[in-house]
Amino acid sequence: MIKRLKSAKILVPLLCIVFVASFLRLFMLGNNSFVADEFLDINATYGHNQTGVWQAWDFNKDAVSTRINPLSDARAWLYRIQVSGLFDISFFPPEEWSARLVSVLWGILTTVIIFGVTYAWTRNPWIALIASFLWAVSVPAIEMNRKLRMYSMFAPVFLLFSWTLFQFIESAKQKTRGVFESLFALNYYYLLPVLALGYLSFHLHPLTANIVFVLFVYFFALSARKMWPLEAFSRYGIYATLLLLFCGAVYASVPSVQENFSSLLTITTHISYLGHITESFWHPLIGILLIAFGISYAFLRGKDRKGEKWIAIHFVVILLMAMFFWNRNVGAQYIFFIQPFAMILAAMGAYDFWMFVRPQKVTRQFLMLCLSLFVLLVPHYGYFLQENTTYNITSSGETPHYRKIFDYVGEKKRLDDVLVTRNFRNYYYAGHDFQVYDFGSERSADVLAAEGKVPKITYEILENIYTSHPHGWFVYADNDEKFISKEAQQFARENFIKVRDSSLVRGKIFVYYWGELPEKDIADQAL
Repeated sequence: MIKRLKSAKILVPLLCIVFVASFLRLFMLGNNSFVADEFLDINATYGHNQTGVWQAWDFNKDAVSTRINPLSDARAWLYRIQVSGLFDISFFPPEEWSARLVSVLWGILTTVIIFGVTYAWTRNPWIALIASFLWAVSVPAIEMNRKLRMYSMFAPVFLLFSWTLFQFIESAKQKTRGVFESLFALNYYYLLPVLALGYLSFHLHPLTANIVFVLFVYFFALSARKMWPLEAFSRYGIYATLLLLFCGAVYASVPSVQENFSSLLTITTHISYLGHITESFWHPLIGILLIAFGISYAFLRGKDRKGEKWIAIHFVVILLMAMFFWNRNVGAQYIFFIQPFAMILAAMGAYDFWMFVRPQKVTRQFLMLCLSLFVLLVPHYGYFLQENTTYNITSSGETPHYRKIFDYVGEKKRLDDVLVTRNFRNYYYAGHDFQVYDFGSERSADVLAAEGKVPKITYEILENIYTSHPHGWFVYADNDEKFISKEAQQFARENFIKVRDSSLVRGKIFVYYWGELPEKDIADQAL
């Protein structure tokens, strides 16, 4: 087995795949500005780097932030501490490319991890190579691995947790067929890795708890499938029953579990999660068909493919939970941790399809033709030809280019200018010492308590800021509108100068100024 993996036929393609994965994740890494929750990560990691505690940094004031939110600042700190430690090295200043480098490295490492666990589950190096290749060129994987977010670490950790858990359950050699003895036929060498990786995975994201539903369905599926011999049925059936009783007891006796269960799970319909899964493929139908072939390969080919069944059940159960039971906003980041399972299933499906259509005598030319068609037609290469990608944003893109916007604001700033915006984006107006009127859920805990709700910029608040300060800026993106009343937005449109320069204002963002600007600026940018 080891000799087979050391073969040049395996190692050379794997090295090429790792190179492709590295290039696609490192190329122009710092070209696009931070977006969304990346700001929370850069504030928290740099604050820790400067102070040694998990307290957000205010780049505008060049000091510790007055915002107090320890739950946010210390979230997934085992990921963030890697970024913080990177900033200790002089070669890695707190810039976009260096801050995202930890995610990139985890993304590259995932390429190798997928190869290893896929081979361990399927005992087929070609399926493992296909899965690694699909991950290397996967659009969702590339996009997430190029962001300062812990999801890039969460996905491979959860995958390793899943593999060690499977090994713990299934890799022990059963020397007896007795019902009672078989219940303890577990590989206890994997117990510590299971506990460590399970803790780490849950630390990175509570979505790890979905493993409970996976385990129950796996046990139930194998107990229902293996009615004979009785020992095999009893082992998985008893596991399923014990798991159900244990979860019921915990739910009944621990109030916090009841509260979290009720708040996180509901009956819903989020079909769009399926679209996030198939973004890796040239056409969604190709992805669906390959994954369906992979599930078929797991359940219908051969007599005992527990590893493949585990992969398929993992993917299907969590996807169905996301689509019909998760009580959260739909986001590609939430489903990202099962993307590796989707790639493995698609690889299994591609291999199964190949085995089905191949002629009895396979010529080298036919093999190369099939391989070329797969490489060219399955992945979503069209993404790299689009105008707006993870590598570049134009004025037609939906994602704001905050660096260009706040560079402009900082360049035009007057001494008495104030700034109305979400202050957690202060990385891009570092050192300007703006007086900031903050809005959004990043307000400090005492302000939230005083107001009794999420702060919101109302007409009265904005008008008061406008009349109290002769000059100022109002900057907000479309996803900030829930923090700004419609009347306040209308007031801005009627009383402020709107910056329209397409080279600056990119994406769905609004930049307003009130007061006097130089004549040439007013001529270029006023309504």
